[in-house]
Amino acid sequence: MRLHPCGQEIHGRGAGVRAGDEVDDLDGQSALAGDGPPQLGLERGSVDESTLRRLFVRLDADRLDVLLGAWAATRCALVAGRRVIAVDGKSVRGARGGDASAPHLVAALAHGSGAVLGQVSVSEKSNEIPAARALLETLDLDGAVITMDALHTQHATATLVTEAGADYVLTVKANQKTLYTRLKSLPWARIPAVRCRGLRPDGDT
Repeated sequence: MRLHPCGQEIHGRGAGVRAGDEVDDLDGQSALAGDGPPQLGLERGSVDESTLRRLFVRLDADRLDVLLGAWAATRCALVAGRRVIAVDGKSVRGARGGDASAPHLVAALAHGSGAVLGQVSVSEKSNEIPAARALLETLDLDGAVITMDALHTQHATATLVTEAGADYVLTVKANQKTLYTRLKSLPWARIPAVRCRGLRPDGDT
């Protein structure tokens, strides 16, 4: 019997997916271990496909998602010394099965690196708004800036963000008619534009 460290196997499979392997191609991913670099801890040789399948069936996917998100948060690029997190929703392409619609997720992504810090599924009987709030409640928002599109320009969502110690940048459209009208009346032409380039995880440009 050959024993393989669980954490290293998860790491190796993640590296395989990022390198272009299909998520469900465990045969192809098992071959990665035999040729994997020592930095991934895969020097014990290839892993049988059935071993990988048993491993991933037993994993708590939600818990793993939280842990990976927490790790990714440490790699966020900084803008003026602050983390910037984008909250966005989208349907999962290629995941539709039979008559069922494709899963719809709301994800939090780190500006600069694009790393996914967390994600939640949207209930078929609901929409992105409560899902985004549930996601925000799982994240460390202290000192961060949260960006969201017009769908999430809601008083309750904005309050959740500020009470968690963060600020927000929200898109305002006609779905918030009063606010939209007030903003349209501001002298935008006299407000200077500011642009940052070349963000790095250490905050330098």
